Amino acid sequence: MNQCLMPQPIHASGIEILRGAGLEPLIGEEACRLADPDRVVAGIFRSSRFGRPEMERFKNLRVIGVHGAGFDNIDLTAAQHFNIPVFNTPGRNARSVAEHAIALMFALSKQLLQSDQAARAGNMAFRFRAQLRELHGLTLGLVGFGAIGKATAALALALGMQVQVFARSATHEQLNALGMQRADGLKALLNSSDIVSLHLPSLPQTYHLIGAEQLRWMKPSALLINTGRAPLVDEAALIDALQSGIIAGAGLDVYAFDSMSADYPLLHLPNVVLTPHTGASTEQSLIRMANAVTRGVVKVLAGGEPEDRLA
Repeated sequence: MNQCLMPQPIHASGIEILRGAGLEPLIGEEACRLADPDRVVAGIFRSSRFGRPEMERFKNLRVIGVHGAGFDNIDLTAAQHFNIPVFNTPGRNARSVAEHAIALMFALSKQLLQSDQAARAGNMAFRFRAQLRELHGLTLGLVGFGAIGKATAALALALGMQVQVFARSATHEQLNALGMQRADGLKALLNSSDIVSLHLPSLPQTYHLIGAEQLRWMKPSALLINTGRAPLVDEAALIDALQSGIIAGAGLDVYAFDSMSADYPLLHLPNVVLTPHTGASTEQSLIRMANAVTRGVVKVLAGGEPEDRLA
């Protein structure tokens, strides 16, 4: 039986699609490491790196599917060299990640973590010194306007926020028709937003898009939300900005390091809310992504062309 590499698990609904097509899923890093190279014809990846050495090892590989929108862990140049189609599944996690971004905004603006700790400690007087804000009326600046950015904008508008966008693909006319504004450059957006939310892929041109200089452009009361990709932000500069009061807080779902030591400063800042890359991990999102990526793999193996092909 032909096999499909799957270093990280996906939803059971996608596993059933593979098995129904006669493919044996190899689930987990160890199973993939021990795979018979002659039997592997497909690979499905969430966050594992897959480059030229792996492609050289699996000479019968015929398709690579990305579970989600991010594809920076796949060597697209090598895939093109070996004529291996690569596709991703954009949009399937948009609602989930958008809700997560809004949840981080609420957590920071309502000081939910501090409130929870105070209540558990019996400190009901916390409410007299808490500095809380409504999201209604605040200006949200979106950097990027793909499926997730658009879903985040829709939720923000429903909450009564003002939304402005920095994205080359979005015109003034399109945004105005949706009740939003187009920012005249990144600096203008950072200068005037109460909350900035990042929704761009990790590319050479977006690396450390938000660094020390850009953080200084933001309001001292502003919040930064990153549910996109860690390389968008210079994390060392962000830590300094949070420690020194350059910005008020940050909500992060992605990080420069896969694991952080116990003394890593980000873990000890009171003005940060951290989540372990769970933005896209709702049940509904996982089902949509698993079904899309496995159906795409089956389609390619049957001689078809994948949607959302990257290489």
